[in-house]
Amino acid sequence: MRGVSRDLIAEILEHDSTESAQAYIDAVASELAPQLEKADRNMGNMFHHLNHAFFNGKIIDEMPSKPIIIPIKTDTPLIVGSCGKNTIKDGKCDRHPFLGCYNGCSNFLAWREQDHRKALIYVEQEIERWKEASGHADQEALLMEYREVEEAICEVIERIEEEAANAD
Repeated sequence: MRGVSRDLIAEILEHDSTESAQAYIDAVASELAPQLEKADRNMGNMFHHLNHAFFNGKIIDEMPSKPIIIPIKTDTPLIVGSCGKNTIKDGKCDRHPFLGCYNGCSNFLAWREQDHRKALIYVEQEIERWKEASGHADQEALLMEYREVEEAICEVIERIEEEAANAD
């Protein structure tokens, strides 16, 4: 219902195929959803990550320090946010800037006023490029990572739009 692909849902649920995950997908849109939510709570919220599965950071209003830059080819770099990790206390970050930031890093601070759609366009172009080049397992893994980043960017855009609508 939120636009997450069946392939991705099957992967998160650790199903072998989309067909085996389809019963769960159908149930979400039915009267079974409240019962599934109750069962999920009783199982320790193990499926909670399906809702906002990728973006785990925060959306902020001020331009931060330690910028996260999207590697697009323009005259002006696209800065989408900042790293909120205290590297002195917690050590250096081993995530890929931009890919790892959007995709699950709780320290990522997405800047509300930035055009995250430009980041989305960049990722969509990379997905197309990797789909054309794919042919072995390493490339397939990278393609999946780009798809997850695509979902995370969509989540950021959706949250920003929802907050703006609620503020009106």
